[in-house]
Amino acid sequence: MSALLPVIHCVGCGRAGRSLLRLLADARLIRVGHVVNRSLASAERAVAFIGSGTPVEQLPLLNTGDGLLVGLPESELQAAAQSLAETMVEPVDFAFHLSASQPGAVLASAAKRVASLHPAMAFAEPQQAINQFAGSWCVLEGDAELCTQLRLWLEHLNAHVVVADTLDKTLYHAAAMGASNLVLATLGMAQRLAVCAGVPPESAQGLLTALALRNVEAAQERGIAEAFTGPMERGDERAVE
Repeated sequence: MSALLPVIHCVGCGRAGRSLLRLLADARLIRVGHVVNRSLASAERAVAFIGSGTPVEQLPLLNTGDGLLVGLPESELQAAAQSLAETMVEPVDFAFHLSASQPGAVLASAAKRVASLHPAMAFAEPQQAINQFAGSWCVLEGDAELCTQLRLWLEHLNAHVVVADTLDKTLYHAAAMGASNLVLATLGMAQRLAVCAGVPPESAQGLLTALALRNVEAAQERGIAEAFTGPMERGDERAVE
């Protein structure tokens, strides 16, 4: 049965790539093929985490029916796809990347069907990401048939999936950054203000992250507009000023 599963090779198997491949392989949805990183040692560590696959210094000649996950940084995707295409007799069946800011089309030279798959979650710690993947959100864009297949896999992993026929990846990336890094930057500013106000530094982070979490939960339950509280919700301009 496993021989019938699609084979996915990976170029640039970082924290997000190895987490996703581990989840898909453990669920017996795919087989992991060759894994290429900047060094063979790094590829070996990725394969050890995934639990399957073959670490190599460069990809061998691939079967045309195989798939490809390109986990490289956004700025390297198109050049990597072109470089891969030059080593192929013909493009592989499908390829996808995990970038929030680039369309799947940047991989068009390397595969017949291409897509982008952005998991909207943090992968700072891969094992934690695997444990938290169920219930997370993923955004798909690209070839309709490939997006359908990727959606089936992701839903099997209990993720929420958004398929966008047309998606401005630059604006989407800005939205994702606003909900993640900008929120953290604002929280950091609030923590510094609390310390300046006299709150002990060891208490400021716990106090404010708890407050932020409750507000985010309220936004999830009631909607963002309905989650505002305090002087902003009351329209108390003097207090806000």
